Amino acid sequence: MGRFTHAEYEERQQRARDQMSVSGLDGLLLTEPSNLFYFTGYPLSSDRSFARPAILLLPSDSPAVLVVHQFHFPCPWQGQLKIYDEVGRLPLSLVVDLVQKRIGHCAKIGAEIGFEQQLAISPADFDALRIRLKSVIFEDASRILWSLRNQKTEAEISNLREACFYHDLIFEQCFSDVRVGMGSRDIEKLFEAAALDIGGKNSGAIVCIGPTDSSQVAGSSHPDRLLEQGDLCWIDFSLGWNGYRTDYCRASVVGGPSRKQSDLWNKVNEILLAGFGSAMAGNTAAAIARVEIDTAMALGLDMDTWLARRYGHGSGIRTTEPPSVSLTDETRLVPGMVIHLEPGVISDDGIYVREEMILVTESEPEWLSKSPWKLGSL
Repeated sequence: MGRFTHAEYEERQQRARDQMSVSGLDGLLLTEPSNLFYFTGYPLSSDRSFARPAILLLPSDSPAVLVVHQFHFPCPWQGQLKIYDEVGRLPLSLVVDLVQKRIGHCAKIGAEIGFEQQLAISPADFDALRIRLKSVIFEDASRILWSLRNQKTEAEISNLREACFYHDLIFEQCFSDVRVGMGSRDIEKLFEAAALDIGGKNSGAIVCIGPTDSSQVAGSSHPDRLLEQGDLCWIDFSLGWNGYRTDYCRASVVGGPSRKQSDLWNKVNEILLAGFGSAMAGNTAAAIARVEIDTAMALGLDMDTWLARRYGHGSGIRTTEPPSVSLTDETRLVPGMVIHLEPGVISDDGIYVREEMILVTESEPEWLSKSPWKLGSL
């Protein structure tokens, strides 16, 4: 089963049923791999075969059933399974029969058709399913799904604490191995190899060296920029750990930072600390963004140079998940949320963005990322 127990998945499913009851839904029909993983532990893959989709039916008043192709069986889910052998399309008749027997002929079913959700079956297959289930109404389930996935369980939080511990170790190890003359791709490989060595999966680094250009502002690396004396090296790293992901960045300067560079980095830290202080349960993501923007303005910094247009985000199974720390996101923070604070600016000599992972609690927020934040020396 890996990191999580069957009881953990059962608890998540029951939480979904509780929300279905409030929303008037009779069940959920889910196909997207991260949702299947969340509710059943069905293995995640960076290259899932869409020719053999998996489907989870989660009735509001009875056990869930997972439909999987025989090629992907066995899987770790200990609940009810239905195995099929068709290739290239949804096993339509099987799914229709299960929906009618487990959820009902006339029902309201939530599906992945809303905000930051997507079906992992073709629109044609979904249309065919709706035609066959004429008396079933499919509704957007994104609010329920994100409400559940945003508020982490104790098991998820424990896993993320462990992931951040190893993320911090990788920063310590790999920054000490970076040398003048290395290319951005070489540095990326250094971080990815370190992640593989400790058992991380689907990890990745974005390495930006020296003066910025339009590609770096978009969050990607120079095609093959070599590290030179005086260069600022900014590294945004994500570690995949038991199906969940970390995401935060650090930076160092070859030969050590100048007074100007340290002052700018320290101002970004002031912005982040102001955001941290406002990341309290009951506050909104938009309110955190406003605090960060106002602090930046008071320090004479223009965060509009950071074209992401948000200054933090949630995470979990995906590297970035709702909510967005932006002026337009009124999501209210609750204990158990993991929030990334990511303020910063783009300067003519590099990217001055600091990112941290924090946990929203009943009282003060908790730092999950603990790697030293000061602008280092290579």
